[in-house]
Parts: sequence; structure tokens; C-alpha cells
Amino acid sequence: MRSLALLLTCTLLVGAAYYTVPLKVVSINALSPRYNFFGWFPVAAEFLQYMLDSVRYATLISHFFSISDADVVNFQEVSINAACLSNTSYIIGGGNWEPISAAMQTLGYTCFIAFHDSRHWWKYYDYEACDQYNSYTPTGNGICVKTSSFSNIRFESALLNNGSALAIAVVDYADEKDVRFISTHEDSDIQGQRVQEFDETFLERYPASAPGIVVVCGDYNTRKDFGSFRNRLASSGYTDPVEDLFKANGELERLVPSQALSTGWYSNAQHAVSARHSGNIDFCLVKTGSAIADPVVASGDGSLYGYPNSTRSGVMDFQLWTKYPSPNPNSYDTSEPYRTGEAMKLWGSDHFGYAATLRLRKNF
Repeated sequence: MRSLALLLTCTLLVGAAYYTVPLKVVSINALSPRYNFFGWFPVAAEFLQYMLDSVRYATLISHFFSISDADVVNFQEVSINAACLSNTSYIIGGGNWEPISAAMQTLGYTCFIAFHDSRHWWKYYDYEACDQYNSYTPTGNGICVKTSSFSNIRFESALLNNGSALAIAVVDYADEKDVRFISTHEDSDIQGQRVQEFDETFLERYPASAPGIVVVCGDYNTRKDFGSFRNRLASSGYTDPVEDLFKANGELERLVPSQALSTGWYSNAQHAVSARHSGNIDFCLVKTGSAIADPVVASGDGSLYGYPNSTRSGVMDFQLWTKYPSPNPNSYDTSEPYRTGEAMKLWGSDHFGYAATLRLRKNF
């Protein structure tokens, strides 16, 4: 049955006139130290050392060399070193964009960061005390594009009405002009904010009815089949090409959650599993028909599935969901402190990376 589905997918791929050479797009929530507070989620004691920024930076950056075949890499929760607002002679350390972008540049990428409005994450920040873990520093979304993959590379920043910034790379690819790759991070706490961000991004600024290819990747902080997001996505004209491919091949089980947490939100391990984090919350969306996940390279190396150097489409979870499965039915998740801790040890963030290997539609 899977072979038949794959054959049909390949037939549609050829018939729809997609480019032969696929593009690999990766999305990484880098967990800025501005958000990295040990008390936010349970981690087993033996893994606490891997929460340290100096340790996890090195871990996260080490994987860039394994995914250097990516054409576009999107980053969320990145920050820069900056002067304290109340004492400009004091520089607050806590930037992860500097080492991230520097590492990417050595691999042949050109990078750009778009900053959120200074009050966008007001609930997380101390704007006065320079010595607080959550002292304010500029944060935002970043994007890096491989210089050799595109021509006429330009960057844009779009500030949404609630202060959230989109980082945008506009490139020419093959015969396609003004292809847009966008890095997004929708609100983590408030559903209404996510609704506003989704509507403004997908319905107002980049509607599916407008010409041109748009690939929007990042941390959406909700499952695609959950709440109001499900209805909005269904009517937006956008789709997740990786999920479409896995669904066609009967392989949805491969699309594991992209965050190590399964119990709803930080410090909530005593509560039942929440729909918000029991599914995949990091993913890429494209205008329906504008791109398709490549059916050949999506499988990667089955023996290493989930690792950065083998995953071509899907979540780079290091197979930790298999090692530490979440309970079913929904109940207290005793595996979460170990799954989250090992995610920090092996990946360097509380979000696993996400990859989508796409073929763009010709003359879309």
C-alpha cells in the first residue's frame, strides 16, 4: 500500500512540473538565554549541566555541520548582546545570535535577524535590573540562506501588529523570482495572539491568492489540528507538505512531537498531557500546490531517523520519543524530565530541529 502511495506521489510530482533538485529547509528554536530559566520545565538532576548556555550552544552549533546541506535555516528565540536599558555602560551578555550566525557564515550562509518590538515579550523581561536572568536584550527571529543555492538574495523584516517580527529572505531560484522564506515564532502563551499573528501573516501579508512561492517555517506553538488553528489553516490556502507526504504514505507516526515536553507547559508535569505539546508544533507551511515534500529523500536513513545528518523531512528527535514515550491515555509523564534533559544533552534546545526537503513548483 505504501509503495502504491509513493508511486502515486511521484507521478503527481512529475505531472505538476516541480523542479527536479529539492531544497532542504530547516527550522531551529535556539532557546535564547533570555528564556532559558532552569525552573521552567522539569529536567532530571543528572542532565542539569546540559542546560548551561555555554554547554548547549556548543552542542547546538555542532549540528550545523551535519545539516550544512540545508539551503535555508530558520532560527527562533535568538538574541544579541546589548547595553542594559538602565545603565548603557553595562553590556548584558546573553546573545546566542552572535555564535550561531558566525558558525553559519563559516559554512557558506548569509544570515539576517529581525527584532521583535521591545515590549513584545514584556511578560518575560526585567527592563531595569541588569543582573536578572530575564534582563531585556533584543530578541527576534533569524534566517540564514546558503549563498551558493540562490541568486539576488535580499532580506526583509516585517513587524506584525503585536510586535512580533518575521525574518524574511527573498531570493531567486532557478527561473523563479522573489521566492520568500520566512522565519516565524507565534505567541507561546496566548491563543488570541497566535490567531492574530496567523491571520496577519497568511491572510493579509502573504495570502495564498497572491502570486509567488512563500515558505513559512518556525515555532507555531500549537498543533495544526488543534483549536482555532485547525480551522484557519484549512481555509488559508496553505498546507504542510511534509505532513501531506507522510499522510499519503501512511507514515504519520513518523511525525513525532517537536518539543520534548508533553505535559502542557513549563513546570506542569503534574498535569495531564495537553494537546498543545503532544503534537508537532514546529513545521513549515507553503501555499497549496506551490511545493511538495520530496518523496525519495524524505525517508533519509531509516536506521538513523531523527538525527540531523539523516533526517531529510521531519523532526530531528534523536528517537527520544521512542526511548521515552509519553503516556497513553493522558496522565503524568514520568519520562519527561529524562526526555527533556537528554534533548538538551543531544540537541541543545527544548525544541528538536525540523527539516522539510521540498521541490518547488515551476512557474507558480
